[in-house]
Amino acid sequence: MYRGSIYNTPCHFNQNSHISRNFLALTKTALTFSREYPEYKNSIDVSELTYGLYSSKSSVLESLVKGKNISLNEPYIAVSPDVGPNLSCRNYPIEKLVLVITQLLKKYPDYRIFLIGTKENLPICEAIIASVSNERVLNLAGNTTMDELFEVLLNARLLISNDNGPVHFAALTDTPTLALYSTDSPFVYGSLGKCVILYSFYQCSPCIMAYNHKNSLCTDNKCLQVISPETVVESAVRILANNTKFRTINHETPYLY
Repeated sequence: MYRGSIYNTPCHFNQNSHISRNFLALTKTALTFSREYPEYKNSIDVSELTYGLYSSKSSVLESLVKGKNISLNEPYIAVSPDVGPNLSCRNYPIEKLVLVITQLLKKYPDYRIFLIGTKENLPICEAIIASVSNERVLNLAGNTTMDELFEVLLNARLLISNDNGPVHFAALTDTPTLALYSTDSPFVYGSLGKCVILYSFYQCSPCIMAYNHKNSLCTDNKCLQVISPETVVESAVRILANNTKFRTINHETPYLY
């Protein structure tokens, strides 16, 4: 893979290894460069893939609660519905997500739904708000700082997200995540946190990868469309009931060893 002069220490990228191992291999290569080819010639145990957890900041929490006029004490599910225009083929269909949210609101009458994202995600979030038409759905997209987003994730009972940044942010909060993958490999880019990944195992997946420079020509993501709202809701219910295994795909396939 051509990466120009970004790295001055070359290291082999392994598409069959989790990205965290690839980055750790790059670090090990830079620190112990032996001029072997290809580097890094050793194994990396899962015990080496460690990370710290986010700690709540009282000042940020207070600012969030007062500034947005919301309570983080009541139960809620955070939903990240939009990856953005550059990788929109990662998006779970909006009409299906609306059904998921509607069913969850019905199953959990005490819960709220917080939509999260950046300003570029506002149109999709607003479309979901209009379609669901329920006062228990709150749009926070483009309306939180990074610290405030971490507070939202930290206090959520569950995050439902496309293959996007919040999946990995949530790993730092220990909040359980239900992630919808298919266009990118969950075996390479799955969360290191408490995560269940729904994946359709289509033959064309993943179509976004390092070997095509993250450029996909797909305009019809059937690999995500085939995941039914009922499947998403069922998985969410299992997680909320503490009745599931984490770091798994479809409750069956462990993706990180």
